[in-house]
Parts: sequence; structure tokens; C-alpha cells
Amino acid sequence: MNDRKSGVENKPENKHNKKKLAVLLSVFCCVALVAVMVMAVLADIDAKKNTRLPVDHTITYYDTPEGAYFTYDDTQLGICPGGSVDAFLTVDGNAAIARAGTALYRIDADGIELVYRAGVERALLSTDNRYIVFTTATTLRIYDSATEAIYDVKHDNTVAIPSIVISPDGQTVGYTVKTDAGKFEMYTCGIDGQGATLRSEDAYVIGVGDNAAFWYYIKQSEGDLYYCNVKKDRLLGQDTANVFEFNRNMNEITFDADGITYYSINGRKARALIGDTSVYATGYNASSTQGGATYVANVRCCDSLFGGVFYNYTDADASDETSRATYNLWYVSPNGTPTALARGAYQFSISADNRYLLCLVDDCLYRMEIDNPNTSKLLNSQVYMYANTRDFSDIYCIGYDSSLYHIEDLGNAVLLMGESTYCTVTGEGNCLVISGYEDNAGDLYCIKGRTEINPVGSGVYFVQTSPGVCSFYADSRIEDDMLVCDLYLSADGMSFFHAYDGIIVRSN
Repeated sequence: MNDRKSGVENKPENKHNKKKLAVLLSVFCCVALVAVMVMAVLADIDAKKNTRLPVDHTITYYDTPEGAYFTYDDTQLGICPGGSVDAFLTVDGNAAIARAGTALYRIDADGIELVYRAGVERALLSTDNRYIVFTTATTLRIYDSATEAIYDVKHDNTVAIPSIVISPDGQTVGYTVKTDAGKFEMYTCGIDGQGATLRSEDAYVIGVGDNAAFWYYIKQSEGDLYYCNVKKDRLLGQDTANVFEFNRNMNEITFDADGITYYSINGRKARALIGDTSVYATGYNASSTQGGATYVANVRCCDSLFGGVFYNYTDADASDETSRATYNLWYVSPNGTPTALARGAYQFSISADNRYLLCLVDDCLYRMEIDNPNTSKLLNSQVYMYANTRDFSDIYCIGYDSSLYHIEDLGNAVLLMGESTYCTVTGEGNCLVISGYEDNAGDLYCIKGRTEINPVGSGVYFVQTSPGVCSFYADSRIEDDMLVCDLYLSADGMSFFHAYDGIIVRSN
């Protein structure tokens, strides 16, 4: 779990900058105003299948002065008994864990469950949502949600447990113990807490394979990355950055060193992924985030990290109100070969079958095959932003004339309405658009195709869509030096209901 974040945008960390991360870990923060991009369920690139765990549901918490309220899709689960949430984690939206105060809770469609009453420092959730591995001071604890049993693991002379991980099959736990002598020792044990075994010394664990057949760690004294099995340790990278990515079975890893992203497969020598560039992978929503406060590993629920789009970005210039973040895009084949796709894109999207790319470059919207920039087709020009269905059959874009346009089946753009400020698309393919935005409020419309334009909200501050739910924030006002809004929810974007009053959007 990670300390919570707030704000409209959720930008990735700059991986080549070392920084102190949160005490707890998070796969992604489902806080107010952070949208979730729905990516591929199944990819087929170069005849190589790359199955990915789908994300069909969304668990979200909303802060209020009275405490945090939880929702599962558009279902209200109620207020968190422990008060305000300060850390939150979910793998695939079917279950989540949260810390309120120092108590640990598990949340799913059935409600909010207290797992441990106090003293929780860090926690992670297995990819099948069954097990929670967490720490309290000097004790490792494993919770089995199927039996509600908690298994404790404790070593003598322990002063902290700075890092915890779990194997892909959820049956092996790896953890780092800091001793009272200042040493770091990496252990593994079974999911029942039995069979604790010392694996490596001077080691900060970031990943472990099934049955501890291999593991990855950072040599604490040097900051170097190692791959290890029962036979030998192998140096992969020196003085690495603090964020790592694995595929599902953890035989692939990407990491940064000196501002360059490297990859290694099956513990072999690491190679630069895209020249001298630091990049991020796309298309892997479901993830199990592991590690600790110093080093974080994202285990993506996919067969391979490759066969898709990678990107880096440039921050918008804070001194220029018209400046926007831009993205450079590459396709990386299953064998690791990169192809440049676009530079300076304001926005980009990947189709659900992972075959096509939309990108907005120089105010022009293009569609291309994901691995071939020569197939690019201009769809519309003078575009400020766009939103699309997952198969790209419907694309809605807002132009610099503040008008909303619709592109159906890659045809010509057709004008739908004026005075449009922001748009997004629901899982059912309907477009939600804010029109007439002034003084932090506008009218919300739900558009189906080109003919059905229905008003669904007024006084709307912001709207977002996530798997299984649509939401908007309305009637923004300042209360006790905080920007607050009322929350409205909908399953399909056609009919909203008032869910909660006084959701905290921003604290001044």
C-alpha cells in the first residue's frame, strides 16, 4: 500500500530519481479524480499469446471530514470504522486492502472487514486476492481470507522488517529482516509461516519465484540488483533506481540505472531496452505491488512485459498555463526489439486487442498499427483531447473550437455539440461530456452514438469512468479550507444517484 495521493492526474514516478517512497505499497490509488485506463484482456502480438488479468471492477475510497467511505463499483459499502484512510491497495478491483489509523482492513463486494486492529506498517495482497502479507513492528504476519487464520513469523534480534514479497502462485513469502546489529537478512517461508529459511545476507528482497526457485534482491550496502538461485548470485545492475517491474511469473524484470531502462530474462545479462532512455510499460492494469519503503516492485499480471507499447514523458511547464505533458512512444516486440512510434504526443490509447494505437500529436489525432508507424491514418485535426471505446469503433474528441466531435468506425468527424470542456467514455461505449464549464461547474451529458444526447447532471466539477462505475463530483465549495464536492454514481453513465456529501477533493 502507498500513502494516499490526491489530484486529477496520476503521473508515474521518474524512475531514475531515487527517493524515499511511502511506508506502505500501492498497485494504484483509486482516490477521487484519478481515472483508471482499461487495457487489454488478451493480446496476440506476432502470434505470441500474452494473457493479461482483466480489471472489471473498481473499489474506491472517498475522504470526508467524518472519515473515508468505500464503494464497490456503484455500490456503497459505508464508512471505514477506523476513520481516514492513509494507504490503499488493490490488484484487480475485486478486493482491496486499506490502512486506517494503524488498523488493516480488507474490502470486497461483501463489505469492509477488519483484519488487524493496530500497529500495521506495510502490507501486500496476493494476485488471487486470498492472502494478505503484512508487518507489525518486528513480526511478519500472513492472513488467509478463506479461513480467517493469521500466521505469525518472528526472528530473534529483529528491529524491523523493511521489505515483503510473495511468489506468483501465492505459496511462498519472502521478507527482509533488519537485525539489532544493523544487518539485513533475506528469508523465505511458506504461506502458513512455516519453514523460514535464510536465503541471502546484505539483501533487500524485491521478488521471489515459486518455491523460492529464484529471487531478486538489492545488496543493501551497495544498491546493486542481483538475481539469485540456489546455485549462485548474478549481478544485473549497479546502483539501480527504486522501481522495478516484473511479469507474472517473474522471469522478466525491467529496471533503471543511470537514467536508462534495462531488462533481463531468466536472470541473464541485462540489456538496455530502448537506447539511453528511461521508459514505462503500458497495458498492464492488474498488478501486485511488493517490496518496501526504499524499493518497490510491480508484478504485472501478464505473461510478458513485451509485445506492447512503452513510453516516457516530459512534464508540463508549470510557469506556462498552456503547456501540456508530452509522451514519446515505442513498440517493443516479444523479442525485445524497439520501434519508434511517435514523439511529443499529448495523449495516447491502446485498443483492447493490443493491435492499434491512437495518439494525439501536434493537435492531430492518428490511428496506427501498434508495431508499424507507417500505417498511421489522420482521423481529425485541431484536436485538444479525445476519448475512445476500447475497440476504437467510437472516438469522441474536443477541438480547439471547444466543440465535441464523433468519429465512427474511423470515418469522418461529425460535430455533436459546442461548449465542451472534457469528455470520457463509459465501459458501455457512451460518452460523458461536460459542457458550459464556468466557475468550476458545468452541465454533464451522456451521448450514445450520435443521436441520443441526454442531460445527466448539473453543477459538475469533474467526471470520470472506471471499470464497473461512472462518477461525477458536483456543487464544489470551500469548507474548512478544503475543496469539497458531492459524489454521484452510476453503473452505465445514463442514470446517476447521489451517493455521498462533502467528499474532500483537495486540502489547502
